[in-house]
Amino acid sequence: MSNLDHKGNIELPNSFESLVEISLQSYKEELVTAIKQGQAPVSIRLHPIKGDNALSNDVVPWCLYGRYLTERPVFTLDPLFHAGCYYVQEASSMILHSILHDLALPENPVVLDLCAAPGGKSTIILDFLRGKGHLLANEVIRSRVGILEDNIIRWGYNNVVVTNNDPADFAALGPKFDLVMVDAPCSGEGMFRKDPDSIKEWSEENVDLCSSRQKRILSDALPLLKGGGFLIYSTCTYNEKENMDNVTFLSQSNDLENLHLDWAKKAGAVELSKQDLKGYQMIPGKIKGEGYFFAVFRKKSEAAPVIKNKPLSRIKPLTKNEKSMLSSWFKPEYLDQLRIHDNGDLYIFNESLSTSLELYLKILKVKYAGIKTGQLTKDVFTPDHALALSVERMDTRPAFELNKHDALRFLNKSLTTINSQDKSWILITYKSKPLGWVKNLGNRINNYLPAHLRIHMDISAI
Repeated sequence: MSNLDHKGNIELPNSFESLVEISLQSYKEELVTAIKQGQAPVSIRLHPIKGDNALSNDVVPWCLYGRYLTERPVFTLDPLFHAGCYYVQEASSMILHSILHDLALPENPVVLDLCAAPGGKSTIILDFLRGKGHLLANEVIRSRVGILEDNIIRWGYNNVVVTNNDPADFAALGPKFDLVMVDAPCSGEGMFRKDPDSIKEWSEENVDLCSSRQKRILSDALPLLKGGGFLIYSTCTYNEKENMDNVTFLSQSNDLENLHLDWAKKAGAVELSKQDLKGYQMIPGKIKGEGYFFAVFRKKSEAAPVIKNKPLSRIKPLTKNEKSMLSSWFKPEYLDQLRIHDNGDLYIFNESLSTSLELYLKILKVKYAGIKTGQLTKDVFTPDHALALSVERMDTRPAFELNKHDALRFLNKSLTTINSQDKSWILITYKSKPLGWVKNLGNRINNYLPAHLRIHMDISAI
């Protein structure tokens, strides 16, 4: 059954419009009209290191790296997407960039993104950190962890851990975090214009279910904050039950101070008030983007127990002999940073993550950490895809540049040879951006792109 009327406009449930009238009042008609008749804008966020400004110069006002596109291309057929040069993201949610730059965080903050998949907010946080501190990117749903891990690897930083845990599991860490991000699972009303089929899944019962689930997640999140730490709560929905009612719920903790963000109003967000509490709503029709709600809190108490971090026991620095074996692979300045697991996997972590990783491995289901550079087995090193996509060029291998058609052939694994005199391992690039590894055998290549990242679309016309 279609969600479009005879004029091609989106049809909305009457009960949805009633809830919107309660939460947004005078903005209800403007919002409903925008959803029914409007076209969702297409936007991407450039990687601050890998990004190419040539993709667009139409900047999202609240995000330095956000760009609007005039049309939606087939991103799968753009090698720059696979290289991690940009993230396809709805523009309103990019306001997290401005929120982070408004907070008085310490120099090396420890951050938790509690509901992280597919990775949009996590990659914004990593851009903000720029290699300092570290991020735990968690996803509770096992089937969504893979896409989160892929996006984290594509983004290429070494100060991140991907975990697959229920929010309650983090209690054993205590108040460890300077910032906790809760971009909570919600009823998704803010995506109605972008994805009209999502309307079929909406109901008042689901709104109530989401609201209850959000309160549970927030209850688990609060004890994880250090004194002076910040909590960002957000949804992509409009109703009061999932938004301002949960802001009121958070205010019941005497340790939390709700922050009033004057800059958010200037950016185009509508300020919502309830009992002197403030939340902020991005509304289609008022801004060039979809629905996104956020509120920010600060924990007032200062005292927090000190958690003693232990050195890594299963992941150790390289021996002199191992460094010697890898000296032809890595630039000298990186050899001391490499760490080797008991199974031969090699990683690079920044210092902040190294000091806490042992604790995370003990308590959490860690799926990925830092940058996995490869594996050393019987004195033979095999590079990992993550090494190719790192923001730093750590290796010494030759690079081979491909045109767009051949880059897509590499990505669908139909490229069988390259015209290179270099034998053995070669880094494949497109517009100087690394895509992955091949082993050049002369008459053919072995393509080491992970099988699940292979594209399956027809590229014959490109």
